Amino acid sequence: MAPAPPVERFRSTAGHLLGWVGIAGFALLAAESASRSWSLPGLATCAVLVWAATVMWVGLVRPSVLAYGDHLLLRSAFRDTVVPWHLIDGIAVRLVLRLHVGDEVLQTGAVSRRARSLAPGGGGAGGSGPMLGGVVDRLSVAAPDHATVDHPQYPQYVEMRLRELASQRAEASRSRPAVQRSWARVPTAAFAVSSSVAAGLLGAAALLS
Repeated sequence: MAPAPPVERFRSTAGHLLGWVGIAGFALLAAESASRSWSLPGLATCAVLVWAATVMWVGLVRPSVLAYGDHLLLRSAFRDTVVPWHLIDGIAVRLVLRLHVGDEVLQTGAVSRRARSLAPGGGGAGGSGPMLGGVVDRLSVAAPDHATVDHPQYPQYVEMRLRELASQRAEASRSRPAVQRSWARVPTAAFAVSSSVAAGLLGAAALLS
């Protein structure tokens, strides 16, 4: 049976677009390098460019926060953390998203807030209630594709939306007794393979030069 899709997906606010631009750029450079020369130095250059594209993917594109029916999934570069809704005691987006789970604080930079927005008058959580309410209403219309992910109030929307989901879905998550952490196999394997191939080809090219 295919896994259920997320109820809502919160993309990274810290370089998601830059990551995709970087992947496209490195991929084009790798294709050009491979088409020009199949020599060992050329292949080494191509492998390094593929490695760089992989770094952009795991570091900037993959990190995200996904809301499911019975848990919240925090994706980092190489790790996945599953947090049952009923275990979440508090949610706040300061410089990064922070979840209070018992005595533990889980953090992810996938959703972050600029430091200046936390200053008095900087548009932080202490700003005007009606103004924030209007922003949240407009952002809610944009869900789930979040076309307004670059909006300065987007982190506040994520904070409020996650609090709402945690309240609504606490009972549905009680079959999950604890936070679960696991390695993300695909990005970990992709990074390990690309690093090994790039290092091996660079080493071979250096020996033959």
